[in-house]
Amino acid sequence: MPGLRERWRSSRGHRLERFPAPLQPPLRFVGDRIPRRPPKVHYVYKADGLATIHYCPFLDDEDFDSKYWAMSESWIPGADVRWRMWMLTTVAEQCQDLPGNFVEFGTWRGGCASMILGRTRVAPDHRFFLFDTFAGIPSDRLTERERELGFAGRLSDTSVEYVDSVLSSWRPRYRLCPGDVFDTLRTVDVGKLSFAHLDLNAVAPSQLALEYVYPRLIGNGMIVFDDYGFAGYEDQHAMINEFFDDRPEKVIALPTGQALVVKHRTA
Repeated sequence: MPGLRERWRSSRGHRLERFPAPLQPPLRFVGDRIPRRPPKVHYVYKADGLATIHYCPFLDDEDFDSKYWAMSESWIPGADVRWRMWMLTTVAEQCQDLPGNFVEFGTWRGGCASMILGRTRVAPDHRFFLFDTFAGIPSDRLTERERELGFAGRLSDTSVEYVDSVLSSWRPRYRLCPGDVFDTLRTVDVGKLSFAHLDLNAVAPSQLALEYVYPRLIGNGMIVFDDYGFAGYEDQHAMINEFFDDRPEKVIALPTGQALVVKHRTA
């Protein structure tokens, strides 16, 4: 026979009527205060700060899956950020037929760039411009919070030569632009843009890159921000929101921590 505690648990809802009427109010009172054991959830995807029971398209995409895990071995071995990478590459695919080049600010070890190059088909004269110091985040121009969090020098485990070797099979589709963007943007002409990926981590270079990209982005062109929703990047989050406050586009926050902006055709 079940004990009183078990009977209290079973008394919730329609089962309460099994008890004598005088006992039902106190049983309801006590039963409602016994913590319910949460149901066991089977997540389809649980990684990179995101858990979902819903459809994950990349799980059914063998080409994406094979490219992702092959890329990750030279990028972040074993890291599972497939939802973020799926969003990034799918947006790039959406832009591949638009008349404009691609640009990435913050290339690091070339993982995102290689996935984009491997998942898009573009015209022979199309170029993918890749901006990075290829020596880590510069220590100057950081906000106070970024300095406190130790941004200076992060992501220094890369080089121009290394990234060029990773991407070599896609020559001449890409162009590496090494150096501080405060210097390189004065010397590089990217032309009109249909897609931009901003992943510079720090606010000052991100703002400069956004101010550079926006007027060059054609109608229906898209920007993916990598760090928009992550803890520790609140300064960048605020900068992006402020930039679009007086512009027609809306910043679309994504559950992956990224954000997406689609350029208005009339802007």
